Amino acid sequence: MTTEHCIKTDGTAKYFEAAGKNAWTLNTDKTCTPVAAATNCRASSTPYISENFANDKTGWNSANDAKCVTVGASNCRNATTAVSEAFTANDSAWTTNANFVCVAVGTSNCRDSNKLSVAFSSFTTPDTASKKGKKTSDSTLVCETTPSTQCKNATSGKNENFDIAAVSSPAAPARYQAWTSTNDYTCAALSSTTCRKATSPYDAIAFANAKTGWTSSTDGSCNTTQAAECRNATTGANEALGTKAWTSSASFVCLNVAQGANCRDANKISVTFASLTLPNKWAWTSAADAKCLEPITANCRNRGTGISEAYGIRARTSSAD
Repeated sequence: MTTEHCIKTDGTAKYFEAAGKNAWTLNTDKTCTPVAAATNCRASSTPYISENFANDKTGWNSANDAKCVTVGASNCRNATTAVSEAFTANDSAWTTNANFVCVAVGTSNCRDSNKLSVAFSSFTTPDTASKKGKKTSDSTLVCETTPSTQCKNATSGKNENFDIAAVSSPAAPARYQAWTSTNDYTCAALSSTTCRKATSPYDAIAFANAKTGWTSSTDGSCNTTQAAECRNATTGANEALGTKAWTSSASFVCLNVAQGANCRDANKISVTFASLTLPNKWAWTSAADAKCLEPITANCRNRGTGISEAYGIRARTSSAD
């Protein structure tokens, strides 16, 4: 029998790590005895007996190995299983500096440099409670001032990216956020009429004017709408003009161009064909682009859609149409 075994009641050998998590009964009695996770571990050297934890800084080596180990600086001792586990396994901290038994950090606290759970409210100027969160960039969940690319989730206390895509499992909707205010880095949802300041402080503001929108449908930071874009009236996101135009020269909010009757002029405004010089010569550039185009010699305008297309078996109505 090796030192990794104890003797079962039937006289056969049994691994310490087998069901029951065993040790020797005594130095002189190698009969198997269960190791009580709540209070004991198996001595790491002979005699391999079950003994009380040497102190509150000792735990099991793993869930399947009751061998006594010193709990490391990144771990705590699970109060139920006695296993030395990473703080991040259950968002835990030490009970005290002298007691490494795991205690839940909670949603209003974070783990400080002393490995203890401290309340966000304990922080004062300049890192006030509303500017502190749990670090997620490296999954440690330690206390940190919320970075400029993130806000603090009001429910979990964890710092998270401003813009988060929807996920299917577990189901969660997309979130587009900003800081609550200059001095409060808690996440606040953006709306179709607000965007996130592009420079610090990253709080939400109403669109500066009708020429401002989200950078994109997945980025809620404020951005001046570009010449080839308009602002979606529902989402607030800037998007390619395509079959749309600006509402006016002072409002870059998207407006659908009436197919067959209008096109988008050089000023990005929807105009009727009838308002153009030689109105019957104009058409959409393509089915996906409402930009006004004077058909080239090989094309004509589809009377129904207003789109420029090849003659095929057709001809222009006249030299002016």
